[in-house]
Parts: sequence; structure tokens; C-alpha cells
Amino acid sequence: MSTTAERVGRALISWYRHNGRTLRIRERTDPYSVLVVEVMAQQTQISRVEALAERFFARFPTLADLARAEAAEVRAEQRRLQSDELLSYMLGDFSDKLRPIGKLELLDSIGGRALEHLAAQAPTQPVERLNRAKALTVIGEVRVNRRELASALEPLKAARTLLVGDPPTADLLGAWRKSQGAAAFWVGQVHQLQRDRPAARAAWEDYRAVSRAWVNAAPQDHEALLELSYAQTNLGTLALDAGDLIEAAEAFEESVSLKRRSMEQMSDDKRDRALSDLAGSLSWLGQVRLW
Repeated sequence: MSTTAERVGRALISWYRHNGRTLRIRERTDPYSVLVVEVMAQQTQISRVEALAERFFARFPTLADLARAEAAEVRAEQRRLQSDELLSYMLGDFSDKLRPIGKLELLDSIGGRALEHLAAQAPTQPVERLNRAKALTVIGEVRVNRRELASALEPLKAARTLLVGDPPTADLLGAWRKSQGAAAFWVGQVHQLQRDRPAARAAWEDYRAVSRAWVNAAPQDHEALLELSYAQTNLGTLALDAGDLIEAAEAFEESVSLKRRSMEQMSDDKRDRALSDLAGSLSWLGQVRLW
């Protein structure tokens, strides 16, 4: 007769086989690697562990290498990893909190300081490229909001160049696609403000393409659904501005549908803003139908 522990163990293994995420860091099975990865996973989001672990293992590939390293060297590497983790937060979640309250001076400072930090290292690792692209996008965003359009395109185009192609790892799917979309959106916004509709459309179609690729890879991700809905709204406003009511209505209808799907995946505390976004899309759709 099996014990309770054995039954629970089998149930967990069965659940993992059906629900466990495929992560490159789980391909390592030696005790040293498993220990390092698990410790890192306690300190930061699992989506960021892979890149950090790869850098750590490149410097200290075995326990013997780690043991031979000077304590000061290990601490320096730990501080560098922590610094990069803080940078990722400042360019991601923290910047997202500043945008709704219009703190342009703080966003500008974050983007500039991030580039100063990153200037000392070539962006060879995917996370380094991602962070540099985020910093450049923040700088471009601030310049657009200040109507410094002539100087906004350079950092935004540089950000897009850094993020060309599909996400390099599964763990970076969301951050990579969101950053690709953000850079494309702001490029389109510059062209829209300059009344260059063809260039704006091209950029916003790229925004839609990367967002749709994100949704196709993660159809239950509410952030992916929202990004695609925003891209559709942008293209809908362009179509409406050009007098193409059919295209505008189709874009706004999909935007509304995507927002509703997104809300089904959200926790209650995130639905208030989503309701406001949904109301905006419904307003656009209603405007088209009144014409």
C-alpha cells in the first residue's frame, strides 16, 4: 500500500507533466546548477532567471570554479546581477507606474541613467539587448510627449534594431514582444503627429504583427490580448481619419473583443483600468456606427 507522501508525489509529477513550463534552465540536472537556479528563483521572477543563470555559469561553470574564485569577485558578480535586475524593474514595472501620472522627468532620468549603466558593456546577451532597447524606448517616448519629434526617432529606431526577430528564449516571450510593440507604437506615433499616415500605418502594422505573434504563442495572456487590442485601436483611428469606415469598424470590433477576452483572464484588482479601456474602444466603435 502506498503512503500518503508517495501518492502526493505521483500526483505532483503527473500535474507537472501536463502543466509544467518548458524552461531551458530545467535542462540542467547536476546538483550545482540546480542549487544556483533555485536560489536565483527565490530572489527574482522565473522569467529573468534564465539569462542571469547563463551569465553566472559562464563565469563560474562548476562548483570548483566558484570555490576558487576570490570572495570579492563573487560579490562583485552578485552585485552586477542585482544591478541588472534592478534595471529591468526600473525600465519595466516601475516605468509603467509612472506613465499614468505623467512623470516625464523621472522617465527621462531612468532612461538616461540606464543607458549610462549599459554603455560600459556591449549588448551581447538577450537581456542586455532588451534592457538597452527599453531604455532607448523610454527616451524616445519622453521626447515624443515633449513634441521633440525630430530627435525622437533615432532612439526608437535603435530600440527596434536591437529587438529584431522572435524572442530568443521562451522566458523572454512577454517582455520581448511587449518591448517590440512599444518601440513600434512610438515610431508610429511620431509619424502620426507629423501627419505621415503611410509611415504611421507601417509602424502600427508592425505593432499589430508582434502583438498577434505574442497572442498566438500565449492565447491566455491578458497582457498580450491587451497589446493586440491597442494595436487594433491605433489602426482603427488611422482608418477612421482616412474615411475608411469599414476598416475602422473591423479594427474597433476586434479591439473590443480582445479587451473582453483579456478581462476574463484578469484578477479583480486589474479590471477597473480595463473597463476604462473597454469604454474607450466602445466609444470609437459607436462613433463609426453613427456615421
